[in-house]
Amino acid sequence: MQDKLIQIMAVVFEMPVTEISDNSSMDTVENWDSLKHIQLMFALESEFGILLQADEMVEMTNFKAIVKTISEKIK
Repeated sequence: MQDKLIQIMAVVFEMPVTEISDNSSMDTVENWDSLKHIQLMFALESEFGILLQADEMVEMTNFKAIVKTISEKIK
């Protein structure tokens, strides 16, 4: 699941997969603005077949938080 997430983030943020890590966040990824965040959320919903609530989307501002939320959703 994390490999898929890295691939999705690389596409959405238009950056190499090698630059995405456990420490990636809105603060560390230059292209991660509010529009890209929404695009990421829609891409995650589509790829993983999940539905994210608005409050979950607001919390998903770093790689670790995204992994945690997706893991809980696809159990």
